[in-house]
Amino acid sequence: MVGNLKVADLIPADCKELLEQFSHLAESTQTEYKLALIAVLDVAKRHRWLLENPARNIPNKTKKYNRTEEEI
Repeated sequence: MVGNLKVADLIPADCKELLEQFSHLAESTQTEYKLALIAVLDVAKRHRWLLENPARNIPNKTKKYNRTEEEI
C-alpha cells in the first residue's frame, strides 16, 4: 500500500498502483491527478527527499480517438 511508504521509497510501480485507484474516473480527471502527483513529487525532489520523481516516466493512457472501433 502506497500510504505506508516513505517518499524516498516510492518506485514507478507504486505510483501506477496509486493512479489505478482512479481508473473509474474520466481520463481528464485521471490526467489531472497524475499531474498533481508529479508536482508533489517534484517538490519532494527539490527538498532532496528523493533522488528522482518516480511518477515522471509513467506513460499516459492511450486516447481512444484516431483509432478504429475494433482497436478500442
